This record gives sequence, C-alpha cells and structure tokens, in this order.
Amino acid sequence: MGGNTCEVVVGRLLEVRYAPGPNNVVDVLGMIDLVAGCLDTLEPSARFAVVADWRAVPVMSPENAARTAQMLADRNDRVVRSAVLTPPGNPTTHMQIARLVHEAENSNRKHFASPHALYRWLSEILTEAESKRLRAFLAIGVSGDV
Repeated sequence: MGGNTCEVVVGRLLEVRYAPGPNNVVDVLGMIDLVAGCLDTLEPSARFAVVADWRAVPVMSPENAARTAQMLADRNDRVVRSAVLTPPGNPTTHMQIARLVHEAENSNRKHFASPHALYRWLSEILTEAESKRLRAFLAIGVSGDV
C-alpha cells in the first residue's frame, strides 16, 4: 500500500494521504482498515473533519472506485466536513473523484483541485490548532497566500 496513511494528529482532524493511491482492491481495503484504526482513537460518537490528499491517485478501476465510494459513504453520520484534494493536472481522475464524492451523498463532502480553496472551506469549522495542522498537512503558508 506504499505511502498511504491515515492519522489524527490534532483534535478531530482526520488526515488521509493516498500516495500512490489505490492500485488494487487490497489497497482500498487497506485504506478502509487505516481509517477504521484512526477512528478507533476517537470516541465512538465523536464527529470529525477529514482532509484527504488524493493528488497521487490514478484513474481507478470500476471495482476500486465502487469500494472507494462505499468507504466514503460508510461514515457519513460522523463527518462534519470532508475535503478531498484531487490532482489538477489530470482531468479524468479529477472527474472520477468528484463523482465518488458526489455519490457519497453528503453535502458536507467536497473535492478541490486547489489546496488553498480546500483550506479556506475546511478551516471554517476547525479550531485554531486544527487549522494550523491543516496548513502543515497541505504544505501551504500562513500569510496572505491562503
């Protein structure tokens, strides 16, 4: 599964990085297990925010896409907001991920091609400490450029 990660570093911000992304069903199932493990560190009824860096995700097979869509929809009741960062230079992948986010049927889930736009939207509901961590996760500055 390579560099795929999921962790809660600060507060209720769940950080997901799909790098190099889901190349097969085993990768998707591995990410589902990673997310479940992260959620086990939170109270069972705790609501959380998600930032997901999927810029390295290739176009997914239909089976990988279906399992990924299910992964997104499974936790809808606990998600305050979820933001997925997609690769701006790959319109096919961007469109596929946009469709998966839409199919999760949660208006609090969005996809972005810009880390700055993602930051602006997600930080609206985060604490100061969570927003600072979000900037670090996205590797964006703190002054004027966000």
